[in-house]
Amino acid sequence: MRAQLPSTPLALVLVSCAAVLGACGPDRNVDLDDDPRVRGEGEGEGEGEGEGEGEIDDNAGTPCTIGSGAECDAGLVCLSEVLDPMSGTCRRPCATVDASGNVSADDPTRCEAGESCQQVVWVGDTGFMGYVPVCMPQVTERDAPCFAFLDPDACSDGRLCDLVEVQAAPDGSTDLLLATRCKDDCPLGASAAAASCGAGEVCGRPFYQLAIESTQQGPSGDLACDLEACTGGRPCVCNDAEGFECIALTTGARCARLYGHCGDPVRAASSAELSAYEVPPEATCRDVDEHRLCDNRAYAGMSDPPASACVLGMNYYADVYDPLSGMCFNVCHQDRADWDYDEDIFTQAGFGVGPFGLGEGNISGTCAAGEVCDFEMGSRVQVLYDPDYTTCVSADCPIGDECPACPTGMRCRYGYCAYVPGVCAPAPAEGEGEGEGEGEGEGEGEGEGEGEGEGEGEGEGEGEGEGEGEGEGEGEGEGEGEGEGEGEGEGEGEGEGE
Repeated sequence: MRAQLPSTPLALVLVSCAAVLGACGPDRNVDLDDDPRVRGEGEGEGEGEGEGEGEIDDNAGTPCTIGSGAECDAGLVCLSEVLDPMSGTCRRPCATVDASGNVSADDPTRCEAGESCQQVVWVGDTGFMGYVPVCMPQVTERDAPCFAFLDPDACSDGRLCDLVEVQAAPDGSTDLLLATRCKDDCPLGASAAAASCGAGEVCGRPFYQLAIESTQQGPSGDLACDLEACTGGRPCVCNDAEGFECIALTTGARCARLYGHCGDPVRAASSAELSAYEVPPEATCRDVDEHRLCDNRAYAGMSDPPASACVLGMNYYADVYDPLSGMCFNVCHQDRADWDYDEDIFTQAGFGVGPFGLGEGNISGTCAAGEVCDFEMGSRVQVLYDPDYTTCVSADCPIGDECPACPTGMRCRYGYCAYVPGVCAPAPAEGEGEGEGEGEGEGEGEGEGEGEGEGEGEGEGEGEGEGEGEGEGEGEGEGEGEGEGEGEGEGEGEGEGE
């Protein structure tokens, strides 16, 4: 069954928007005036694709002036789906609102062929607000703009009218316009999620996540969970292997699974691409007006998978900078911390909070065979230094390990204690170790080597191993080279490394 307002998805929105957007609230009181806007209980459970029985003789669809609506025939309302303060469209209501703000079930017979009964909603000062449901053209194209967030009749073919952007209302008010598009949806994180998508597609994580696909059931209904425990790395009752996570709803914290979007798989960014802050088009994720989602198939069915995320706006040096496209990462480690320095830890994914937009809670996942949890690579996304600037000795504390000289959970980065995230990356080639040096490759020194994998160490580059070494191979390295190290011993090896 498709998500509806104000059921569980709205409960999630009310909590999450209040924390992030600063504009939501629990108020659902009616506010009826000459404007068709309603602070009410949301849309009814009416069914139907919106095909009316015969034509209705009025001028619905005619442009009109917001405020007066003088151009509209009797019985129609003048509204703007994009909250334009001046210009709107004459629309035919297809539901009624009583004095208490309760909206009746849809009456699709009021709509003409190609239309459906839809309710446009947005975020106002006191919470979610919405126009009275009206007849509007049903959107039939994938990724095309729709105007009725989560309304099951907004899109054809069973698609979800889901949030892709949050924009300021054009009228200069504090209202927030929910920019939505028709998306092929799927149960995010479920072991069989890809089965809900087309051939060759994956079920990926949208940037914004407000809609709940389902809740995990316990002995007496929706399973309650401990939000602090689940987001702090302690045992959690939610079935992570099937995509359920602990989410704060107005009814309390519950184990719930969010909607994902189906799309073409996009591989994770490589270490070299992250260092250059540029990925090629085939490795660029974009879900706003396309459907290119991060490839998480290697982790399907794992009991503790990493969290996949498309981090927007990181292609700083692309030929044309695009803030709505990004790089894919599979996050295997993130500490619960105040990553944005706002003196609050917001744990809900899907609002751009945290290093990867996955919230500021704890993330712990196991990488696939042939991968390691790479903290050196993760440090290039974000590092959260100890506010007391506790110092440490990098040579004594490899970045892949927590440092005993630092506060609990912190690692040593450039001589200071810090929280450092980890992302899944190809495992280093055999024969690589850890050490300090200038340059990149195997060994400590000024040489450069190529190989598959990533090193850890200090200096002007990243390298693994001590001593003198030469490395040669394929992949993300910057070339061949020899270097003299400051350490002990000599070593040679082949592999890919940075």
